[in-house]
Amino acid sequence: MSKNQIIWWVTTSIIFLCEGIYPLSMLLFAPEYIHVQIRIFDYSDFFLYPLVVLKITGAFMLMVSNWHPIVKECIYGSVLFNLIFATLAALEEGRDDQTLFGLVLGGLASVSYIYHRKLTDDNSEVRKKIKREDTIV
Repeated sequence: MSKNQIIWWVTTSIIFLCEGIYPLSMLLFAPEYIHVQIRIFDYSDFFLYPLVVLKITGAFMLMVSNWHPIVKECIYGSVLFNLIFATLAALEEGRDDQTLFGLVLGGLASVSYIYHRKLTDDNSEVRKKIKREDTIV
């Protein structure tokens, strides 16, 4: 594995654990904790389940690497959108620990996106080279 692949897998796995596995475990094993967290930010309870389901879905989809590039861009956009607004909500409520956590995860998501782009650009160059060699022969 190349350095770019290792960095992508590590950052994406951390995002997957924090944005996918943790909310899923809270939803299954401690739903009352999620209700407390939602009420801190003055969100309605009906907002809770779609938010958690979309968060988990985005994290799982982020781990699958063979999506069409446009779909993958939308997945990264939705994860970053979620992290930005979660960080802003925590900042508004004065929860410095969650604000810092959101900033760190946003940074990791940005690094994951940058290295995803490097990997896909490298793969497209390899594909172009293979196509050129096939047409020459």
